[in-house]
Amino acid sequence: MLQWRDGRLDEAEQNFREAQALADQVGWSELSFQALYGLALVLRNRGAHLDAATTLQQALDLCERAGLAAQSVQATAARAVVLALAGREEEAREVAAKAHGLAERLRYPIGQAAAMEACGATASDPGDSRAYRRASRVDAVGTPSGGGPVLNAGRLAAGRA
Repeated sequence: MLQWRDGRLDEAEQNFREAQALADQVGWSELSFQALYGLALVLRNRGAHLDAATTLQQALDLCERAGLAAQSVQATAARAVVLALAGREEEAREVAAKAHGLAERLRYPIGQAAAMEACGATASDPGDSRAYRRASRVDAVGTPSGGGPVLNAGRLAAGRA
């Protein structure tokens, strides 16, 4: 993760791939998920949006097998954002709606924040979108807000920051 934050994407990719392989060998699902999620971040930063979406789908498959419900919200939301970045807007909106539904059922604040970002980033007309307006009224912990980092991230991803 530190290599990714420092912009050393080749090292980060190699480390995430190695971590995922090792985690799979020992059956540590949570670590395997984190490695796949990190790899998707690297791929997104490189502009390989469809590869990032594929990697996030692998993470979601793992969540399904291992019962990682909370992580599935984050991966679903992240997948919506990278699909939008890849120009697959309709699919991205569908995936964002799925993330929102999962987040509502789980009441997981980090997942709710990720789902709100995905809804904002994928809204076809953010000014009129029900999902975007819902996201603009609550922050990551479900309290009234006038914006904040989650909403601003959605605006940035949608090109309106």
